[in-house]
Amino acid sequence: MLTGDKYEEALFFEDNEVQAFLDMYDDVRMAAAAALDSMASMSIQIFKVVNHLDLNINSSQMASALREHAAELRREVEEEPAFAVAEQVHDAFSHREFVWNDMQGRGG
Repeated sequence: MLTGDKYEEALFFEDNEVQAFLDMYDDVRMAAAAALDSMASMSIQIFKVVNHLDLNINSSQMASALREHAAELRREVEEEPAFAVAEQVHDAFSHREFVWNDMQGRGG
């Protein structure tokens, strides 16, 4: 969905290749950015500059647009605010609860 590679008639990647990108990265946007970079490289190799009838395909411009989209996805991931929870211990009871939850993997 993020790469635009969704038309059955002209897919860049097979399902297993898409899954490989997803397996390589923790964030789906980073996987999409890697796929877009790959599409950019392939488009340069495949199309070069094609002139046929009234159809002109400039693979350099296409690759540039794909890489720009990839850069934007990476920027979104890098600029996403971080979120964390800090647990405070106020007394002996909350300290025991904190230690108990930490031992069970539920907090801390």
